[in-house]
Amino acid sequence: CKKVWWEAGKRYFKLRLSTKALKTIKKKGLDVVAKEARINFRKK
Repeated sequence: CKKVWWEAGKRYFKLRLSTKALKTIKKKGLDVVAKEARINFRKK
């Protein structure tokens, strides 16, 4: 598991990610990648 900082939500998430996914997040940003994968971090 990797701790990934979510800037918009001002918090960390523990995610199980591949190396390729980590590189993509660093390149595009977590918000863009989550939107493309239809992941909603704002639930709760």
